[in-house]
Amino acid sequence: MSRFMTVPEVAKILGISGTNVLFYIAKGELQAFNSSMGTRRPRWKISQESLDAFIASRSSGKPDPRPRRRKAKASIIPQYV
Repeated sequence: MSRFMTVPEVAKILGISGTNVLFYIAKGELQAFNSSMGTRRPRWKISQESLDAFIASRSSGKPDPRPRRRKAKASIIPQYV
């Protein structure tokens, strides 16, 4: 049996707000189910497996390094003495 977590628990694990967790649920990126029985307000539950899959899909590894900008070469101006 897998462990199920609430939105605030998942938000604390991910270090984001509960609103962002609900946004990911609404977009379908984070799988969750509504455990409310006939109440108006949904009570989302997220399984450990779906949270692991979400984390794996969000972490693409290292970001691409930014190309280095080269400094412009200074023009050589003869010094008059």
